[in-house]
Amino acid sequence: MQRSPPRNGAGLGHYLLRSRFYCRKCQSRFGTGAAWVLPIFGASLVFFAAAVGVWFVASPHDRLARGVDLGDKLEFARASDGSKDYRVALRHLKGDGVPQDAKEGVAWLERSAQQGYANAQYDLGIALRDGVGALADDQRALTWLRLAAEGGDPRAQFEVGRMYVGGKGGAVDGVRGFAWLSLAAAQGVVGAADARDAAIASMSPDAVSVAKMEARRMIDSRLARGIHAEY
Repeated sequence: MQRSPPRNGAGLGHYLLRSRFYCRKCQSRFGTGAAWVLPIFGASLVFFAAAVGVWFVASPHDRLARGVDLGDKLEFARASDGSKDYRVALRHLKGDGVPQDAKEGVAWLERSAQQGYANAQYDLGIALRDGVGALADDQRALTWLRLAAEGGDPRAQFEVGRMYVGGKGGAVDGVRGFAWLSLAAAQGVVGAADARDAAIASMSPDAVSVAKMEARRMIDSRLARGIHAEY
């Protein structure tokens, strides 16, 4: 049975000599001093492995969120993930754990949006439309909002419909605007039904007929699986 360590330092060497952490083979071959090399080396390896493990468990995105400046953008590229990049973007936009920086936040939004993350596509489109963290650009805003809308985001469908009706980001297109607004209204987006009905007022009867057919096609498509609209 291994003895308990002494309460004072006087017998510590005697305790270690009798413990299983002492290398008796090293002592017999190389002398008492060398007997400590193996246990000390082993303990150092364990400590190093634990430190490396903690570092890798904390992802680059999490370390950035805690305000750590890694100074290595390539590491973020290798650890790229749409949802993680989106969370980093929100922290920059809100000043949550890092200095508030709309420009940096929009850059991370675009990074996430390019990976197909719908929330980032929507937020990026709104930021570009409103000129938050970047110059206002209706054409680019419509592009990103359209991607989010096609991905099934009702908020984006509503905004796309409004932009088509208002001619923002391109020419006025009442038919497409009505169709997207109908799709958003069918999913209960507040204000979508009123915007859809207002769009009808400025359209000819033939255009309304075409717009309703387009809306029905969209609602029946994969963009609105299981959704039914009423006109």
